[in-house]
Amino acid sequence: DLNRDFKRTNDKADTEPFGVNQHWGYDALKDDIANTSVDCLLGRTLAGHKEFIALLKADLRFIANPA
Repeated sequence: DLNRDFKRTNDKADTEPFGVNQHWGYDALKDDIANTSVDCLLGRTLAGHKEFIALLKADLRFIANPA
């Protein structure tokens, strides 16, 4: 979102290989998560993050190959 309008319309696509992390947002307020993440996926609360990770670990693809 190069022009920081919270939309990806007409923004340049980044096609380079990169990793994306998932972490919790330090229980930040709903309208103030600005400094909790740069490019990561973010679960705002620790409880929500744990719920998300539990869903991932219940996926049959993860169960078949957890490495």
